[in-house]
Amino acid sequence: CSHAVWYAPAVRGTVREGRHEQEAVAHFNVRKLVPGDDPYLGPLGDVLLAEGGARRTTIPDGPALLVADCRAIAEHTARCLARNPDFLIERGHAAAAVA
Repeated sequence: CSHAVWYAPAVRGTVREGRHEQEAVAHFNVRKLVPGDDPYLGPLGDVLLAEGGARRTTIPDGPALLVADCRAIAEHTARCLARNPDFLIERGHAAAAVA
């Protein structure tokens, strides 16, 4: 997302294997949370269900599941992102939430 802010903090620690110890530093790419950039996947599930790329099922005495074909997820996601680059985050649906 063009609005995301990334940084790579250094995480320092000691790696131990048996009696051997070694100081180590790791860098992780971290995205600072920006209001409206939280993932919002409900609309993708709605599109997949409506267009036959997913179905709902239930495990006996267990949870309800949404089962989707990986190709369908990729195809629907690409199509939705082409129309709305913010489709997978909250900000991409702010207008619909107001309506």
